[in-house]
Amino acid sequence: MGAIAIRGWLMNMVGAVVGGVLGGLVGAAVWATVTFYSGWEIGWIAWGIGGLVGLGVRLGSRSQGGIGFGTTAVILAIAAVLLGKLGTAHIELSAFLATDEAPLGMIADFVVADREAAGRPVRLPPEDLAESLQDLYPPDVWSEAVRRWEAMDPNHQELARAAPILANPQFCLVSLADEVVYDYEHRGRVVAWPPTMSIEFALHETHYPAEVWAEAVHRWNAMSSQEQEAYKASITRDIEQGMAFGQLEMLGWWFIQSFSLFDILWVGFAVWTAAKIGAHGPRRIAVPGPLEAEVPPLEGSGLRPPPDSPPS
Repeated sequence: MGAIAIRGWLMNMVGAVVGGVLGGLVGAAVWATVTFYSGWEIGWIAWGIGGLVGLGVRLGSRSQGGIGFGTTAVILAIAAVLLGKLGTAHIELSAFLATDEAPLGMIADFVVADREAAGRPVRLPPEDLAESLQDLYPPDVWSEAVRRWEAMDPNHQELARAAPILANPQFCLVSLADEVVYDYEHRGRVVAWPPTMSIEFALHETHYPAEVWAEAVHRWNAMSSQEQEAYKASITRDIEQGMAFGQLEMLGWWFIQSFSLFDILWVGFAVWTAAKIGAHGPRRIAVPGPLEAEVPPLEGSGLRPPPDSPPS
């Protein structure tokens, strides 16, 4: 391959990458837009993204075709589908956080803890049958959570929408209890947690060892009313600042949980389509030579011209 041919191939490859990226961005934007307005993630749009990427690669490469361009289309198609999937996950998560469902779930957890502390075990529905957060709780638990939510101060509700953990009426005591746990561990004191419980999941008095909660209550009562308000404001500010990182973690979890077997199928179709279109080069049509070359010579062949043929 000569230098001119190599330079031409490289220029076509650059064009293929640009075209594929543009096609992928358009496809991902369409997928996210459809999800935003419909409220549903339509998986087969991923197949269309693969087609747009393949078309962008083909147009950008001036239809040169070949394995290299097909491979480029495959890589860009996978990246575009993942980008579109991430965009749809972000839209769905944002819609979820904009509703009252997240803080209601926090309050429902608190209702469950209250009932179990009172000796009334709660039987939760199977998670695999739940289509929404509400379906994860018995109807009476969710109704009680709604009642408590509606009884909250509107300003408190606004804070809880931005940081659902603030819907927990004991969030200040929970924060103090966590501080007590850290103090105990720093001094080498063993913290005897209840079964299946740890500091990552503790949200209620019954979730902590009795001595830890008692120390947290003691520290809270030792504060003046002004100190309590200042502590509450400080914790609220810290929680709101930490929500930015927390939402990134939630987005990652939401993104992973959004995949299904059908998504693998559509991604496979997207990759196959992108490779097929991106690797397809120009059609080569065989052009026959001049018509005279196909007519056998008359001289020396023993053939005579028709009677009405003019003399040569």
